[in-house]
Amino acid sequence: MDAKQHLSCILSAVLLALCQVWLFSPVSLFGFATPLVYVYILLMIPHRASPLTTLLYGFFCGMLVDILGNSPGLHTAALTATAFLRNYIAVLFVSDDIELKHLRPGLRLMGGRFYLFLFLLSGLHTLLVFLLDAWSLFDPLHFVTRTVSSWVATYIFLLLLHLLFGGQKANHRH
Repeated sequence: MDAKQHLSCILSAVLLALCQVWLFSPVSLFGFATPLVYVYILLMIPHRASPLTTLLYGFFCGMLVDILGNSPGLHTAALTATAFLRNYIAVLFVSDDIELKHLRPGLRLMGGRFYLFLFLLSGLHTLLVFLLDAWSLFDPLHFVTRTVSSWVATYIFLLLLHLLFGGQKANHRH
């Protein structure tokens, strides 16, 4: 990643964290679903960025959400774990074409498999957030309802964000 890409990711992480805390976290769609849009930062990092870069952006964005939202490390832990697993999940959906290594995960890189990648990534992150939040499964029906509805809401919002802001941009280096 070059300096311009890093700056873009840092500014995006700040904007996503602010949107999460001020717009999405206070909203509970249908009484259960909370879209977790800040996970979009993991889609802004090029596919072949180093695992350390991916982890640092996940940690940084999660920490911003925790600081701004006054939560005790919940989002930092969940997004860092999701960032760690992102590259392992992405490998299942991407060919090893050297020309594509600077592209961000998306339709151009993964084709139709991107939808499944996004579904798995958002589901993993949502599950981690609500498992850490619940800690004890004293009300399993509420946990499952909240997790599944938030997963679907997160997936829809991430898909919309991707289609609006990151759909077909290529970051080739020649």
